[in-house]
Amino acid sequence: MLTKPLTDAMTDTSGLIKSWAPLQRGSEEYDSGKVTYEYLALAPLLKEVPNPVVQDYSIDGATTHAVHSTAVIEAPMDMVFGVLADLPWRAKWVVGLEAGVEHINHKIIQEGSEHRCISGGPILITHDYKHAEDVIAFTETNTKKTACTVYTLRKLSADTTELEADYFMKDNFLKRLFFNLFKKNKTKKYYRQTWQNLNSYCQLLLVEGKAHPFSVMT
Repeated sequence: MLTKPLTDAMTDTSGLIKSWAPLQRGSEEYDSGKVTYEYLALAPLLKEVPNPVVQDYSIDGATTHAVHSTAVIEAPMDMVFGVLADLPWRAKWVVGLEAGVEHINHKIIQEGSEHRCISGGPILITHDYKHAEDVIAFTETNTKKTACTVYTLRKLSADTTELEADYFMKDNFLKRLFFNLFKKNKTKKYYRQTWQNLNSYCQLLLVEGKAHPFSVMT
């Protein structure tokens, strides 16, 4: 919408006239007087909007359930979710992330957000958010679709939350054998220590009467 004084000051309006719709005119009465304007309707552009493409971030083919980890966090479910899903803050409580999370492609964490937890490690995509009254779940899958972690939060009470992490790998006998022999116990220990840090961080927020300044879009 362009007011008449503006169009009068324009040396050439041919670009508007040749646009996606006819240039239309109107006027309105205000306390300051009559305002005359010209405008272009946006409705004709609707047919030019492409249909949304649904992204599939899931792992192709069969998977192996490699690790299951669970903990009770002494904080409300929404607070735990806000802390868990807020990628820039993970360096405050995730074991081994003192250097911070890298390659975050959205300021607001949402479906399709990308990040790298370990320098030089795989890029992970966050997807499949599900938010019900007493359950919240989401998945993080690497871009090569060889492994993913499913996080599930369940409301046990107003002040306690059960947190589960299930790690899946693309079905491969040799990789599964290597993981079971050399990485499985380390991964379980990593989860236990991380959940302890998460619980301590949430407890600190509650004691200080603060809310986590998260930026998660569900």
